[in-house]
Amino acid sequence: MEGWGADVFVSLPLDPPSSRAPQGAGAEWELGEREEEVLRLLAGGLRNRAIAAELGLSENTVKFHLRNLFRKLGVSSRAEAVARAAQPHVTQR
Repeated sequence: MEGWGADVFVSLPLDPPSSRAPQGAGAEWELGEREEEVLRLLAGGLRNRAIAAELGLSENTVKFHLRNLFRKLGVSSRAEAVARAAQPHVTQR
């Protein structure tokens, strides 16, 4: 029946992931490229849904990256993560 269901579009990268080391403050905490992107958007004040839309991810995948970020940065909130990343001279405990 017309109008039922949903259209789903999937985009899969064909290139292998780059092997270069992360740059910027993320290198200090050994953040992956996607984690750095999530952190950059988080610092811009975006919510999970907006981050997911910007990066073409699901909200659950964004939550996964945020959990990893919090663990690597040694923080427990979004505000702490942004503050810690804004101070690259602070080392991980």
